Amino acid sequence: MGTTDVVIGAGPIGRSVIAELVERGRHVRVITRCGSGPDHELVEQVAADARDARALRPLLAGATAVHHCAHTAYS
Repeated sequence: MGTTDVVIGAGPIGRSVIAELVERGRHVRVITRCGSGPDHELVEQVAADARDARALRPLLAGATAVHHCAHTAYS
């Protein structure tokens, strides 16, 4: 895979961004705390906490674009 778009968060907005990228034939690495995300051959699901810079840094390295679609915790 030559290029990778990274999407942080797989809620409604993140899933919409992922769907658009996949439709364009892009490889997508989706990062969520639990490793969830759409099940598709172009989608790589990774479990990591976006608040942890040390964990996030290698996952963002070489990305073509980073789409931050995570939201703050709420109750």
